[in-house]
Formats: sequence, structure tokens, C-alpha cells
Amino acid sequence: MQFIDFDGENFGFCTQLLQIHAFGGSRPIHRLPAFPLAYHYEVERVREALIARGKVFETYKGYHFKVYEGIAMGWGP
Repeated sequence: MQFIDFDGENFGFCTQLLQIHAFGGSRPIHRLPAFPLAYHYEVERVREALIARGKVFETYKGYHFKVYEGIAMGWGP
């Protein structure tokens, strides 16, 4: 499969091989653990959801500083 990832500096395409273990008989492609998006029953809905998720993922690029006020719990001296 091919997907977009972030290495801390740049976004880019990555490739990962998925293994589908042997099974007896036959089954519909959509019942496999992974299959091409083109075979999904709701291609457009899934595509839109993935694009929205990617836009959120993209917002994590850069430095983000947060402030916290209140009681905190921690371990150590």
C-alpha cells in the first residue's frame, strides 16, 4: 500500500507491504483485511473521510506549545 507520512520535517509517500495470510476457498474481496479502495462499497465516503483525516494530520506539522494550569500528577523526585 502507499500512504503519506511525516518524518518530522517533510511529508512524503511511503510504501508498505501487507501480507494476507492463506485461507481456504474464496471470499468477497471486501472481507479481506486489506483491499484496493476502488472495491469499497462507499468509495466516495471513505475518500472524503481520509482527506479530512489527512488535513488534521497536516496541522500537526511544526512546533506546538501548550500551557496547563491546575493540579498535575507525576512520578520521580
